[in-house]
Amino acid sequence: MEDAISDGKPIPKSSIPSLKRDQRWLLLIAAAVSSICGLAVELLLGTLASYLVGNQALSYGISVGVFLAAMGLGSYLSQFIAVNQTNSPSLQHQLLLVFVKVELLIAPLTALLPLGLFAVFVSNGSIWLGLFFVTIVLGVLAGLEVPLLTRILELDKGVREALAGVLALDYLGALLGSLAFPILLLPIIGLFPTAFVLGSLPALMVFAIGRRFPRLRPWGYLGLTLGILLFTLAPLAIPISDKL
Repeated sequence: MEDAISDGKPIPKSSIPSLKRDQRWLLLIAAAVSSICGLAVELLLGTLASYLVGNQALSYGISVGVFLAAMGLGSYLSQFIAVNQTNSPSLQHQLLLVFVKVELLIAPLTALLPLGLFAVFVSNGSIWLGLFFVTIVLGVLAGLEVPLLTRILELDKGVREALAGVLALDYLGALLGSLAFPILLLPIIGLFPTAFVLGSLPALMVFAIGRRFPRLRPWGYLGLTLGILLFTLAPLAIPISDKL
């Protein structure tokens, strides 16, 4: 089994706290959930912009292209997280904590930023600048997720197995997100309620992580509260969706 690497220095496997099987699977499921939400949000933003301005090709081009570029930026920035941690248990906890915080930030932004983009349109603001800003913010945060999960799993299984597992679930999640949005979410509950439902998923994922990682349990309860709140607020956005 490969040694993990922190700040360019190998960490002996004997010093690394082994993840339980259910913990590893939970983190892989988190990769899938992150991808489901990320892909669905790309489609949601493109759909919203096309509804508002009518240029479908440009709307999807900006939402998907800029989102992917922003994810690349987020992935690059992830290398500067927890670089001074040389003790493996501390590094593992620090990476998990950062991931949880990223998810708790993504959750409300996913729900509220599409409404903010609609508000920009209603107030005669620049919809393209608004779309660019929203896409950059959500894309950078989404870009942090996979590298963080890979680094956490790398400490336990090594780079080869960590990358294979995370990327496999990431691509599977992208497929599910690309199908769920146009087939289920958009036609059944509408655009803005979908944003709230998608926002609740990362928060509820934090709750699940808190259940399996005791040191993160307080954050898990925060995720549960936020997830339930966003899911409960989803029906309130239906009248706004009906105006599109």
